[in-house]
Amino acid sequence: MGGAIISGMIKNGGYNAGSIFVCDKKISDEIAMLQTTCTDITTIVSSCKIIVLAVKPNMLNIVADEIAGTGADLSETLFVSIAAGVKLDAL
Repeated sequence: MGGAIISGMIKNGGYNAGSIFVCDKKISDEIAMLQTTCTDITTIVSSCKIIVLAVKPNMLNIVADEIAGTGADLSETLFVSIAAGVKLDAL
């Protein structure tokens, strides 16, 4: 699903692929072909104003803990989650 969002942002939203940062344990061929910037979670939270959490629901808490562990100031960061079935208060 994350790949589809990124693809749409590049093809229809006017975003430059290099300005889209991706962090994943295993980068899919689909994401690699889009030529996004692949990096670590610390770089993403310190560099991005909008972060899309395109993870499976069972991974959301793990990713949230990694983000919190960076110590970055996230007060001005917009988080968008596409994790199905996860309620806002769980975030």
